[in-house]
Parts: sequence; structure tokens; C-alpha cells
Amino acid sequence: MLDMGFAPHALIKSLYSAQMSNVRVRGQTSDWFTVLKGVRQGCLLSPYFYILAELLMRVALDGYSGGFRIGGRHIYKGSGFVL
Repeated sequence: MLDMGFAPHALIKSLYSAQMSNVRVRGQTSDWFTVLKGVRQGCLLSPYFYILAELLMRVALDGYSGGFRIGGRHIYKGSGFVL
């Protein structure tokens, strides 16, 4: 959010600063590592972040008639995929 120019909020900053995580596979856990991006699983704010991202994308793409490529397929408005 900071990268997009939003003012930092103390509560959100405290929830997401200095996040650490590790991964468990077949009972073995990895070393701890710093999480630099993303939202926490189960965080009550996560749906609001996604709604905000959706609204920003709609504004950014308003009037855009181009498309993009995924796996060699050209995806555009009206191609059967939702943009």
C-alpha cells in the first residue's frame, strides 16, 4: 500500500511490519524468514485489501481495450475471460 502512495496507518503498520514465517513439510520446519509482501492468512483486513485492489484496477483499466497474454493466449475483454 505504501508503494501505491497510501499514507501509513499505525494499526496496519504494526500488523504487517517485521513479519516472520516458516514452512512445514512432512513434519520438518524450515528456518524462519522475513515476509516482505502479501497479507496474512485469516487477517480480517484481507478482504478489504482485495476490494481496494479491485477498485483501483477498475479505475486504471477504464477505457482500456487492449489485452494481455497468458500461456500464449491473448486475453481481452469479450474473450470469455473476466477482466
